[in-house]
Amino acid sequence: MKKYAISNYYDNIEQNLAEASKNNSKLFWKLLKDAFNVKSSTVIPPLVYYPDNRAQSIAFSNEEKVEALNNYFSSISCIDDSGANLPDMYFLCNNVIDSIFITEEDIIDIITTIPTNKAIGPDNISHKMLKNTVSTIVKPLCLLFNRSLKDFYFQIHGKLQMFYHYLRKVIHQNCQTTDLCHY
Repeated sequence: MKKYAISNYYDNIEQNLAEASKNNSKLFWKLLKDAFNVKSSTVIPPLVYYPDNRAQSIAFSNEEKVEALNNYFSSISCIDDSGANLPDMYFLCNNVIDSIFITEEDIIDIITTIPTNKAIGPDNISHKMLKNTVSTIVKPLCLLFNRSLKDFYFQIHGKLQMFYHYLRKVIHQNCQTTDLCHY
């Protein structure tokens, strides 16, 4: 049965290509690729380039190709912005948030909403572990986040990103009354 279906497909390929070329160009090219057994490739072919306007060279390695492409696009996209003026920036309000404080309840709320059926991240800490140890880790996390906010030092890794996204969300919710909405 399978052999019959395959032979029937290849017997009718010419007719299918003719119909597809008239009606559906996407289907036409798919059938053509299937007929010739063409596999898509992610390899960039060797590139001909002219380093520093000298003799022609050919880039074979990935590093040479990257360098050739970078040099080419850098050479054609030189923008002179020396005489450009930035537009005036107008604040929408005069209010300012002097300090942000994250409470233990904020951290508990975030940890309890983490889905436990997701894979662990690059920090190798499972979501289940965070949820089961929330009462133990809430105080150190609260100190860590508030110290980071106080010292303006933010090293974001793994699940800690979720807390900073929450903080960013809180800032943007208060955007109507603060100047922090411009950041």
